[in-house]
Amino acid sequence: MKNVLTLLIAILFSAGITFAQSNTATVNQEGNNHVADVDQTGLLNVANVQQTAGGGDFAKVTQEGEENDAFVNQNGASGTHHAEVDQDGDRNKATIDRQGMWGSGLGQAFITQIGDDNKAFQNQHANKASYASIYQEGNDNYADQNMAAAFGGGGTGHTAYIVQEGDDNDAWQHQRGKGHYADIKQLGSDNYAQMRQDNGGVDIFNNEAWILQEGNDNWAGVDQDGNDNYFNLEQNGNDNSVFGLDEFEKFVQKGDGNWANTMLQDGSNNTIFGAQIGDGNTMHVTQVGNGNTATVFQRD
Repeated sequence: MKNVLTLLIAILFSAGITFAQSNTATVNQEGNNHVADVDQTGLLNVANVQQTAGGGDFAKVTQEGEENDAFVNQNGASGTHHAEVDQDGDRNKATIDRQGMWGSGLGQAFITQIGDDNKAFQNQHANKASYASIYQEGNDNYADQNMAAAFGGGGTGHTAYIVQEGDDNDAWQHQRGKGHYADIKQLGSDNYAQMRQDNGGVDIFNNEAWILQEGNDNWAGVDQDGNDNYFNLEQNGNDNSVFGLDEFEKFVQKGDGNWANTMLQDGSNNTIFGAQIGDGNTMHVTQVGNGNTATVFQRD
């Protein structure tokens, strides 16, 4: 009787361990030379990898913790795609949705999230050198990248990064058109940054936009549409903002050869309102201290 009871306890314990590690992985690959590598440790993690058409796609998902969710979809007419998701923590969500058409090839993507309740989304349509990265360390951060081409128009030379360290940060990037580069770094909590660089059907060259915000409750947004525009911002401190002409509207550069290439706010509660419409405008703003406001509107 004692041996039977011992065996029953052993079976129940074994079943409990199996339940405690019940992760789910789904892999669907159609085509040639695809590789998928899924490694999940913890409880109730879900990974879904879909690689169809073309060939040579590589996707890797590694999740450690509880209730993390990773989705990777690569559907390309030509190869050399790459995607990778690494999540360490609980209830994180990562989505990489790449559709490279019209001989686009190339690719890459990467999401790394460390902490709890972070969300990261990458959507790339490709047409040449897309590259995007998201790294988030902390809790309740949100990052969204959308880089178009193929059926979405635009393409060529994308790059984007988002790095967020802290809690409750939000970062958004949208790119279409030629030779883009974008960057967002947010170090602190409750910061918000948004970028848009556009025009899918026109020759758009050498657009850059990079934002660094270090502190808490900072806000910055930029919208660039044209050729050879540059935006460069650094905010250190708390409650600093860069707006368009109204609060919570993005700073706008529309036209060609506009440069907002030295904007620095160091302190707290500083605000820049600005827009450059037309061609060849240049703007430099430096505010060091607290409670400063600058408004610059240039047009031709």
